[in-house]
Formats: sequence, C-alpha cells, structure tokens
Amino acid sequence: MKENLPLKHRISVERCNLKWAQQLVTQHHYLHKPVDRRAMPFAYSINLDGKAIGTIIMAIPHWNRQKNLFTTQDKWVSGEKHLPTAWQVLCISRLWIDPSVQNQQSNGHASNIGSCAIAKMLRRVQRDWIEHHPPVFPELPYHLKLILAHADLGVGHEGIVYQAANFTRWGMTQKTRARETSRGSVSGSQKILWIYRLSEPSWKWSPKTLQLELAV
Repeated sequence: MKENLPLKHRISVERCNLKWAQQLVTQHHYLHKPVDRRAMPFAYSINLDGKAIGTIIMAIPHWNRQKNLFTTQDKWVSGEKHLPTAWQVLCISRLWIDPSVQNQQSNGHASNIGSCAIAKMLRRVQRDWIEHHPPVFPELPYHLKLILAHADLGVGHEGIVYQAANFTRWGMTQKTRARETSRGSVSGSQKILWIYRLSEPSWKWSPKTLQLELAV
C-alpha cells in the first residue's frame, strides 16, 4: 500500500503547464489572481501517489526592500560581488495544496506535504530556471543562489511550511495596502520574509549548445 510508504516516496514535484497552474491558483489561492507574466513565472505540480494535488509557481521577485540580500547586475560589476544578482534570485510566488490532503498525522501535527514538496523543488530549481530562461549575459553570474518566500500575517500565515523546509527567517516587509481575498477584506499587513540559500552547483551552462555541461 502506497499509504504505508514514507511521505518523501509518495510526493513528487514535476514541471507543469503554467496555464494550468495559473488557473488553479486563481481559483483556489487566497489572492485569487495569477502571477504577472512579466515576472517570468514557471510552475511545478505537486503530486501525491501520482495525482496532482497542488502547485508551486516560481517567479522573479519585485525589488526587495530588505537590504543585503541581492543586487543589480550593474552594481555587481561595480563591486558588490559579495551579493547575488537579481538574476540569481527567485521567489515562491504561489504555493497551493488541496486542503483535502492536509490531514493531521497520528501525532496531531499537520501533514508535511508542503515542506516535502518545497524540498524536492529546491533540489531541481537551479537547472529548471536556466532551462526556462537561459542567461542573457552568461559572462555574469547566472546560477540561482537565493530563494525567497513570504508569509502573509494578514491571513494568518507565519511561514511554518518554509521553516520546516529549512528556510531562514530574514525579516519583515513593509505594510501592504488593504485588499480583498477569499477570506474577506484584509487590512494592510506585513509579511514575514523567509530565505533559502542554494549552494553553487558543479555544472555550467553552455551558450553555444544551450545545454548544461558538467564543469571540468
């Protein structure tokens, strides 16, 4: 029985059709809107026992007001080489999992499907980002180094799923304006910023062949 297997063997994360994922979050995610195309989004399906139960949509972040996280490519060239460039940063723009599979475990804790799915995404996202959008300036750093995630306090989110996936709490965003969500009108609120730093991979991208090659 698959139900008796460890969760990590039952969960898979695969690249999926962006239109399907956008429709899913527009219908079910509390924001009820797709990710802006200008943010170059790409999506994953979260599968349990081979059945799609949710999605993760990755995208480039808006310029983050938190200092010392990343810089522009121009400023990197000018000397801020201790920081990743904006090209090397993505955010988890949408995360949605069907509530019907978020059952409590025997120990009383919520199922850790979300953190398991995020962990599997993190293991492949560096290659997926390069395949989705090859470097425009390959002479500059292009390996993905930083993943951002936000937990909206206005709807009761604190980011426990990110903490369980080994993200680090970095700080708070500025207060947002009031908005309508599936949970009703939400006054301006702050979000907790969580970050995950990725290690430099051993492969490099070849602009001539548009393929990933093992570093020599």
